[in-house]
Amino acid sequence: MNIPTRAALAVLAVWALQAAPGAAQDTKPPLDKAPTEVEAPVKVGEYLRGERHDFKDPGYGVSYQYAPSQKTDSSYATVYIYQPVPADSAWDTASVIADEVQGFGQTLEYQRARGVYESYEIAHEEADTVRAGAHVLPGFRVTYAFRTREGIAVSFYNVYAAGSTLVKVRGTVPESQSRKTRLPEFAQAVAAQIVLANSSAP
Repeated sequence: MNIPTRAALAVLAVWALQAAPGAAQDTKPPLDKAPTEVEAPVKVGEYLRGERHDFKDPGYGVSYQYAPSQKTDSSYATVYIYQPVPADSAWDTASVIADEVQGFGQTLEYQRARGVYESYEIAHEEADTVRAGAHVLPGFRVTYAFRTREGIAVSFYNVYAAGSTLVKVRGTVPESQSRKTRLPEFAQAVAAQIVLANSSAP
């Protein structure tokens, strides 16, 4: 299987972000609230907000569960809102996102080693910017497939920088429904709506 190393994913993330239009803009801060004070939208497209989880460590922020309203759609997503480094950190946006992508690569390997995934394969990775009003949120997307005892699923890892706060979206859909899924569009839309609803800037 074509599985990039963790270091390769991180290097690719930095390169892609630097090459992406608008990526050089370090938009600090479009979000005026701390992650635990950010409210996620109730509905984004066909996806409805479910349970909210507040992590014990404030650095991990909060997460929200989303699922489509159609019973025939088995996809689901988790949205994480958190601040991985202090707001006054010297780290630039590209470095913060690259570090997150590298951590994601470690998570995939850990899940495979634990037997959660029998195997996985990264299909695509690219820079993925989102516009929220006057702001351009730099981000990165990894698309991968994984096999478990239940079968094969396709998953999307999206992470966007809203100033010093990150919005990460993990979405998964059964392989049989992957060609019609709206998860990539949902990830972009929910990140933009979170910034627009929780920022005083235009």
